[in-house]
Amino acid sequence: MVFQGTPAELWKAATATGREYFSLRKRLEPTEGRSFPDKFLTVKGASLRNLKKIDVPIPLQRLTVITGVSGSGKSTLVEDVLVAAWQMARPPAAEALKGLL
Repeated sequence: MVFQGTPAELWKAATATGREYFSLRKRLEPTEGRSFPDKFLTVKGASLRNLKKIDVPIPLQRLTVITGVSGSGKSTLVEDVLVAAWQMARPPAAEALKGLL
């Protein structure tokens, strides 16, 4: 969704999002047959900068997003733990990385 304005302006906007979904005049129905992920890449005990021995299961074969407040360790987790582990074949800042291969 891309929009600039207030929520009230979005409700009145001539866009599919504002006209139909945000204003609740139309709803998206859940997709049938979506299964729960059964394969995960699991980071165990990640400790670097703001990461303090965290365990993170990341579903495979899914669109996945890493979110959090500023300074929570998102970039550290992705760049310094996951990418480094992929390049080095071992997690430099975690106890273990399971499900990589």
